[in-house]
Amino acid sequence: AITDEQAELAWPYTHAGDGLAVPDAVRKSHPALSALAAWARSMLAYHEVARDGRAKIHALRRAEARLHASSLKHARAARELEEAVAAVAGLQRDFEAAIQVKGSIQAQAEATQKRLDAA
Repeated sequence: AITDEQAELAWPYTHAGDGLAVPDAVRKSHPALSALAAWARSMLAYHEVARDGRAKIHALRRAEARLHASSLKHARAARELEEAVAAVAGLQRDFEAAIQVKGSIQAQAEATQKRLDAA
């Protein structure tokens, strides 16, 4: 692996002008030099990609942690909503029962009033 310091030191040789351009005369006498230059450029390119990838992976992990926290908060809110809906349904049933009781009491009161009026 290449360190950031090594990549920084190699930068001028790989990105200046042609970047590790090997003259034809040298390439003919030492063919491995072209391959070595290509390998060096490839290693530095990999280092740059890996460095950027690490930052993106860290950002992804932070985003996943925020998503997890938000999911927990959402689940808690959904449970509270279900409890509130159940409470409202119970209150609605109690209200409807009270209305029925009121109706029967009112009917009894009217019947009693009619008997009093008739008597």
